[in-house]
Amino acid sequence: MVEKLRGSFYVDNCLTGVKDPCDQASFIERTQTLMSRGGFNLRGWDTWKLKVSWDIELPPDVSKKFFKWVNELYLLKEVCLSRFMPFSEGSELHVFVDASQVAYSACVFVRTVLEAETSVSLIRAKTRVAPLKPLAIPRLELMACCIGARLVNSIRDALNLPNIKVTFWSDSEVALWWIKEHGDWSVFVTNRVQEIRQLTQL
Repeated sequence: MVEKLRGSFYVDNCLTGVKDPCDQASFIERTQTLMSRGGFNLRGWDTWKLKVSWDIELPPDVSKKFFKWVNELYLLKEVCLSRFMPFSEGSELHVFVDASQVAYSACVFVRTVLEAETSVSLIRAKTRVAPLKPLAIPRLELMACCIGARLVNSIRDALNLPNIKVTFWSDSEVALWWIKEHGDWSVFVTNRVQEIRQLTQL
């Protein structure tokens, strides 16, 4: 089971299967139990949203998305990430966040100028699937901002860079307005705005 799971994850998604319906329930239960030991909550089985039963052929839109994803995997071999991250006194962190109806994400880059040469390196990125309950795009953008704040905070702690300059980038005017202003917002917005402000000292 452990070996099967180890080879079945891509980012936050577990991509695997079983041979028949009898194995499905057992696999899900054992997997969730195993993952929970490490503090991971395994949930969000994609076809459950559509209430697709075991023997029903997947709807064309779901099949199309899956095969599109499979056919694009070859592009990953062109991705090259440097193991070396250049830092200097003038290094800066730049955090980019974005969201769509299906996912929200954040990535952190370090920008360094050494001997008149500028280098930009990816340090860390995080993507999450949007909740099953539909949310408005501004709320998903705010959740992306929250992930970005958490990421950069963990990077500063891990690399012992408490005073490094950080710039946050978002194209959501609503999310930025929530973060900068004060108002009588919903609990959802208020909680995330408070966390972002605490982590980023805004």
